[in-house]
This record gives sequence, structure tokens and C-alpha cells, in this order.
Amino acid sequence: MEATRALLVWPLHLAPSAGTSVEWHSPVHRKLLVFSWILLALAFALSESALAGNGGIAPPEPASPSAERIRDAYWLVLGFTGAIFVLVEGALLLFIVRYR
Repeated sequence: MEATRALLVWPLHLAPSAGTSVEWHSPVHRKLLVFSWILLALAFALSESALAGNGGIAPPEPASPSAERIRDAYWLVLGFTGAIFVLVEGALLLFIVRYR
């Protein structure tokens, strides 16, 4: 953790001498690290509103037996397409990082 804090504070021209415990990463890794922390903070900030009742993803409460089956089918399709989305985005990020 100490290396990460030093990484975000010290500019490159003031790098510590060899033999210190601070590890320096390339500018791309630092940008990725900062972007990841910002994205994580944003996810935590917005997660509270997503848990507050019907956040726009859930269908309304079923009012009939047919509506209940439709709601079940909705959740099944949402789960299936959500899993495909996560796989595709993960592959995309993997290729971006590996073949940049």
C-alpha cells in the first residue's frame, strides 16, 4: 500500500534512488491504477441508489399468474444476457491490456 501511495504522489523526475522499497510502474500502469480507483469509488457511490427499491431494472410487481411467469422469464433472460455481457467485456479488457 505504501508503494501505491508514493506512486500517486511523487512525480517521475523525483524518483527515489535504487535500493529503496518503492516500486515504480510505467505511466500506463499508473493511469490504469488511478482509473480503477476512480471507477471503484464511483461504483460504491452509485450502489446505494441501485439498492433503493426498483432501480429501473426490475419489472413491476406481478398482478396476475401470467404476469408472474413473464417476470420469471424476464429474470432468466436478464441473467443470461448479463452473463454474456460480462464475458464479452472481460475478453475485451483482456485484449486491450494484453495487445496494446
